[in-house]
Amino acid sequence: MLLQDESVFHYILVKDVSRLVYGRTKSHVKNYACLSCFRSFSSQRVLDNHTELCLNFNSQQINFPDPDDPQACTLSFRAHNTEHVHAFYLVADMESFLVPNENVDDATVIDTHQLSGFCLQRVTQYDEY
Repeated sequence: MLLQDESVFHYILVKDVSRLVYGRTKSHVKNYACLSCFRSFSSQRVLDNHTELCLNFNSQQINFPDPDDPQACTLSFRAHNTEHVHAFYLVADMESFLVPNENVDDATVIDTHQLSGFCLQRVTQYDEY
């Protein structure tokens, strides 16, 4: 690694890159760093899988869904075990418009939101309500 202090250059031997980038994660176990992008990984196997892609492609990967599979192109919610069933709940919406700030000296506030309307809808599964 090359460090520069004004016009003086210092070379430092880095024996273990994983130890160099260790403090960037919250994990307190050994991490494995990629020599190409310096990302940290939890195991050597994960690093090996990453290295195959990191060296061949750009640093960002985009995985597109299969256009022939409608299930892959549909956004779905899978964590149904975290849902909470409520007999009643409220849905609220507010509308506003922007009014220019009269105090020109204050540059942090440019416009002020002025409330113009709101709606509150009670939702329930019971027909009598």
